[in-house]
Amino acid sequence: MRRTSRNALIRAAGTLARIRGATGGKRAIAFHEVPDISRFEGFIDWLLSEYEIVGLDDWLDGPAGKRTQLLLTFDDGYAAWQTAVAPLLADRNVPAVFFVTSGLVGLTGENATTFARERLLRTQELKFISLNQLRDLAAHDSFEIGSHTRTHPDLARVQSREALRDEVVGPRASLEDWLGAPVRAFAYPFGTPANVPDIVRSVLEEGGFEAAFTLIPGGWATAQGDRLRIGRDALDPAFGRGLARAWLRGGYDRLYALKTGA
Repeated sequence: MRRTSRNALIRAAGTLARIRGATGGKRAIAFHEVPDISRFEGFIDWLLSEYEIVGLDDWLDGPAGKRTQLLLTFDDGYAAWQTAVAPLLADRNVPAVFFVTSGLVGLTGENATTFARERLLRTQELKFISLNQLRDLAAHDSFEIGSHTRTHPDLARVQSREALRDEVVGPRASLEDWLGAPVRAFAYPFGTPANVPDIVRSVLEEGGFEAAFTLIPGGWATAQGDRLRIGRDALDPAFGRGLARAWLRGGYDRLYALKTGA
């Protein structure tokens, strides 16, 4: 019932935003693993029919168009990114950013199960990306690899600045060494306001990151916004199109802010 009420409020807020003319602008969408590739394919095709999907540089610095511009991002590091998601996106010339937790790359068996349970707080069986799969993913011209820490901690609980640098800046060096390409962007694990402390933003700035993404429904990205605390919409491809459309009009932004005190 609570979710039904929430979704009704999102739809109402999205309708109000449309009436007020809140169109155009830029939003970022966050995905994780993609268990149902058929449903995901339908969702991507719908997004392409109503929005403009662009890469990181165009999204950050390019001019806004008449249609809302979307940036697609993926967090953690799953084998299906390379085996199923990448071919689907490449066939449609759709760019994306993949944020990789360096410590899970290549994990299998009990090591993967333990990491998923203890670090991602997930009990499902998850198949993580291998180094060869990651390199293949990074070889696509329209895909960019970003950093998602070394071990996926709640950064608000990391005790020292040195430990934060190890989690935030250290993995970028590993990724760049593996891939031979610069890593410019970062995604905060868990990504709620409680997981995005000021000290992490400071470490990111010192480390030279160009952009960092939360999981806070972020409103409309603008050139004047904080590029080290960019919001994203965690949309589920199972959402009905009406709910997803309302969400992308900003229908959840105010509701989330009221709920979390953000």
